[in-house]
Amino acid sequence: MKDLEVQTGRERLPPRRSSVTETILWGNHAINVTFGFNAHGRIAEVFAGNGDGNDLAHLTNDAAIVLSIALQQGVSLTQLNHSLGTVPAWDGADAPASLIGAIVAHAITLEQELWA
Repeated sequence: MKDLEVQTGRERLPPRRSSVTETILWGNHAINVTFGFNAHGRIAEVFAGNGDGNDLAHLTNDAAIVLSIALQQGVSLTQLNHSLGTVPAWDGADAPASLIGAIVAHAITLEQELWA
């Protein structure tokens, strides 16, 4: 069976773009995440990892790639956040159920701060 490649309107990012690196705390893990911005100042790229080369580092890196592809295909951070699971936090509010959700929630907060 031949591999099928579907290429739609993936956003092309400028070769040089601004970015912000932050540390996200999730569970007992501190994950360094770099958010890259498109020409309009919106997050369109995610790089993440803790550099340990362990299973969590590989999962985090793959999650960042999938998030980047989704954002560049036009899926908004809000749409992603709405689709991801939550769990009750210690204060009764909803918290992201996974590291992927924590990255998306942090990205939303970052964009809100930058666009305020």
